Formats: sequence, C-alpha cells, structure tokens
Amino acid sequence: MIEFRFHGRGGEGVKTLAFWLAETAIMQGLQAQAFPQYGPERSGAPVTAFVRIDDKPITIHSPVLNPDVVVVVNPQLIFHKATLQGVKQETHLIANTRLTPEEIASKNIFQGCTCCLDATSKALELLKKPLTNAAMLAAIIEFVKVLDPDIAKRVVFEKLAAKYGEQVANNNIALMDWALQNLKCVCKHEQPVWRFNK
Repeated sequence: MIEFRFHGRGGEGVKTLAFWLAETAIMQGLQAQAFPQYGPERSGAPVTAFVRIDDKPITIHSPVLNPDVVVVVNPQLIFHKATLQGVKQETHLIANTRLTPEEIASKNIFQGCTCCLDATSKALELLKKPLTNAAMLAAIIEFVKVLDPDIAKRVVFEKLAAKYGEQVANNNIALMDWALQNLKCVCKHEQPVWRFNK
C-alpha cells in the first residue's frame, strides 16, 4: 500500500488532485480511496486530503497519519506544522516550490526523497491561472513509477473537457507533460520501489 497526504489551501484543487490520483489507480485495476479533510469552509483555508492505493482491498478508512508520500500544493505549507505531523523516517516529499530539492533536504526534516517542481510558474504560463493539480498529479506518477501517465492524462482530459472544454483540457495535458520531464528529486537513501499485482 502507498499512503499519500496532500496539503494545500481552499481553491487550489487539492481535493480534485486526490480524486484524480485515486481514479487513475482504479482505472489500472488497483484499489484506491480518496477523501478530503477541510478546515474552515472558505477559500484560502487549509485543506488536507488523503489517498491510499493498493492491489488488495483497503480496509482502513481513517486519515493518513504516517504518510509514505507528502504532497504539498501550496509552497507556503512545506514547513507547516500540519505538513510535518506524523512524518516518518522514510516519508517522501513532492512539493510545488521554487526551492531546489537540495535546499529543502538540507533542513533534515524529510529523510526519504525530496522532489520539487515550480508548478505554479508553469501553470501561469500555460493556463493563465495558478492551478497546479494536473502538474502535481504528473509529478506523483513520475515519482512512484507504478501508475500509467497516459491513463492519468485520460482522466484529467475527460474531467476538464466535460466541464471547461477541450482547450482547457489540452493545456492541462501540456502541463502534465512538462511536469513529467521536470520533476527534480534528491534521495538520502535509495528511491523506493513499489510494486503492485494488476
């Protein structure tokens, strides 16, 4: 099982990102669950979401307390108390930030891999909005190596094309392609290898 915890703020697409990740796994024949946890119901308030992926039925239904992977959508939350809560020796970080992996790794908070990409800047270029959930989905897939990026692109395209039109969907696919090529990681130990029976 891989357990993910996501951190962002209201309006940044954190819940959508979590559901896209779970749907990508399910479309590959895996088991997955995704659910958000909200703070105050307002734009900009902290939002946490959780995803579990496995090749066996998932019987846990509680929040992810000790995540394998922490995904930070809002750069200001990388060192936030809630983000660091429950981080274990082998927890990995995937962050939307202008900081380099080396800069974050030097803080010695995350002992696993530290992965970064400046998704906000690229989203502003391609989407004209700081919406990074498509880029962060691609970054997750590039890191964990067990999910098919083409299936993830299909999930994103179908959801966005139905709601916003094909041009918006295509721009988000371009953002995903960029993220797949531009995720930078530094690992203090060997990068993890996850395998599922599909």
